[in-house]
Amino acid sequence: MDLLDRWSTIADELRAIDVADLPRAGEVRLEAPIRFPRKVVCAGANYFAHLAEMNVSRPDPVGAPYFFLKPPTTTVIGPDDPIVLPDRPDRRIDWEAELGVVIGRRGRDLDERDVRAHIAGYTIVNDVSARERLGRTDAVAPPFAFDWTSAKAEDTFCPTGPGVTPAWFVDDPQDLRITLSVNGVVKQDSSLGMKYQIPHLLETGGAIVNTASIWSEQGSAAQAAYVASKHGVAGLTRTAAIDYGARGIRVNAVAPGPIRTAMTAAVPDEAMAPVIGRTTLGRYGEAPEVAQAVVWLCSPAAAYVNGAVLPVDGGYLAA
Repeated sequence: MDLLDRWSTIADELRAIDVADLPRAGEVRLEAPIRFPRKVVCAGANYFAHLAEMNVSRPDPVGAPYFFLKPPTTTVIGPDDPIVLPDRPDRRIDWEAELGVVIGRRGRDLDERDVRAHIAGYTIVNDVSARERLGRTDAVAPPFAFDWTSAKAEDTFCPTGPGVTPAWFVDDPQDLRITLSVNGVVKQDSSLGMKYQIPHLLETGGAIVNTASIWSEQGSAAQAAYVASKHGVAGLTRTAAIDYGARGIRVNAVAPGPIRTAMTAAVPDEAMAPVIGRTTLGRYGEAPEVAQAVVWLCSPAAAYVNGAVLPVDGGYLAA
């Protein structure tokens, strides 16, 4: 924080440093790059691609963002620190990689054209959420139906870092690749979205396979946001198939059912039993079985398949 407090005077000194001349840190454990920011202000519903996943149209005109807070001293942890999962049988912990904007000069009521002059740099933030705590069924009145603090502000729910990239190294913060992995499995990769794939594939032709879900085809109690997002993926897949099929791009999706992963392993057996019991095969699916479906949809064997949402669900939707 001391460095940020002096940013207006020290930024020119830092800019003059050739990073190629700096020694590598070696085998060290990285802490959060800022311990601790005075505020962690989060903007919700500001990624238009994420809105599309939720089947929500891009606002026109674009209004003011929705803000919520995370308490810095209890939520901010380093990139290698463990996220402490709450010991609740109904927990539904979610993750979302976000671009963190680090402010180096104080300001308020700024004109949009002046904002970047106040930015010291950019970092990565994992916006961890307890989805089961967002919607309140016991709200005393409609304004209290959503509890953002309970859902977003649990201890360790804001992993940050590993570093801060100074703003002068970033030409366009709107065009940065952000990826997130859970137990070694990539869950988010902004460069893998259709926004980036289609311009390339228009030159070559090819196939896109999105990841939908069994919840793309039906509802589920108390999971409105997740179900809406997966319906959005299915709708996006079918619409893109219409838009780009004649131009040599096939767009399909797989809709996995209950798959054995690190995430489902954390769910109590009694909670998963009704889901497994509904499959006609009576078992979890395995990740390679989903992968084989994706490979097939990309292959010449599926050359006449376009706009399909293929269940890989052990017969769950057939029951």
